[in-house]
Amino acid sequence: MSYRIVSPRIMQIGDGAISELPHILRSLGYRTPMLVTDITIAGLGIANRVSQLLDTYRISHEIFQDIQTEPTITAITAGVTKVLAGNNDLYPEPFDCIIALGGGSTIDTAKVIGRVAESGFRSLDTRYHTSLTDGLPIIAIPTAINGSATSKYSFIKDNNAESQITCTDLSFSPVAVIVDSELNRSLSPRMIAASGLAALARGLESFVSRKATPYSDQQALAAIRLISQNLRPAAVQKNNTTARQAVMLGANLAGTAFSITSGALLQSMSNTLQSFCRLPHNLTNAMLLPGITAFSASSTPERYANCARTMGIATDKDSDQAAIKKLIAALETLYQELKLPSLSAYGVNQAYFQTHLEQMVEQVITSSLIYNHPRIPSREEITLIYQQLWHQE
Repeated sequence: MSYRIVSPRIMQIGDGAISELPHILRSLGYRTPMLVTDITIAGLGIANRVSQLLDTYRISHEIFQDIQTEPTITAITAGVTKVLAGNNDLYPEPFDCIIALGGGSTIDTAKVIGRVAESGFRSLDTRYHTSLTDGLPIIAIPTAINGSATSKYSFIKDNNAESQITCTDLSFSPVAVIVDSELNRSLSPRMIAASGLAALARGLESFVSRKATPYSDQQALAAIRLISQNLRPAAVQKNNTTARQAVMLGANLAGTAFSITSGALLQSMSNTLQSFCRLPHNLTNAMLLPGITAFSASSTPERYANCARTMGIATDKDSDQAAIKKLIAALETLYQELKLPSLSAYGVNQAYFQTHLEQMVEQVITSSLIYNHPRIPSREEITLIYQQLWHQE
């Protein structure tokens, strides 16, 4: 059996890696990038720092920062309009690449802006879109802990906010990635915690996926080890760059594994919960991880036990069942220790949740992603996993 591996041409990793951006652009032959970021990153001054770096090397560019918290068709439309208008500098040239600076949502948005602008594809009105047409090349600079930078996927909210579009193909894989933990020092502990736990979820889901391969296994296990052992200090110790760099590296490894295996039950339930309840995608991944692990572990106990041993919470002396119990308990404890909110604490109305629960379950049950999961759930089982979130305090 053979399998395909899709990864960036260049990965620049380490403290101060951002300083290599001008050299990476020139080595790839790009002259006029559009810098895509979001209002939060712009407000923190990170986008301005990158812009000044490009100015120093006389690299003509413009900034697009009209992205809110989640990727939407509205933001994509505005970004494409900006790209098609071209660079408004003294000697204008068409944009030849996009620098995606921000969290997973911003990077996902930038990927689709590049595709739509370059290919002329004007509509994202389907649940799943794929094409062989190349988009504008993406240089991804994650400012949070996420795997989008090394992933060939992009998840976009439909304008009705109750469905999500999954985009995937080679053009959604960035050509270069810069991983610099210095860029996330200004992020809150909650943002680091949620994004780190979401990356851990991607690593776990990739390892137990029916589509797992020997290569993705190695990426996933390395991600699980790095994230689980460094997430606590990364979230609570602002100046612990070693821990944050380790977690960011782990997130990118999880993204590589995810590109091979695709999502499964967790991704489907997370996408749906995010869309219906207007929650950040990282948070919904983190919320669902303990419950889905508890539901699934009996289907492939040796794999889940391996995850527990990789995290260092179980040893070879533990039986698989004992290791799994420790894994579920550790995931629940980690969520609590990182002080991530429950549905009610975040402000989700329980009456609204119950009213839309059947629709949410229907959306999950019809998703092709659940067939990648080691245990295929029934409607009743999906309902129960969602219901249990109200007891996650």
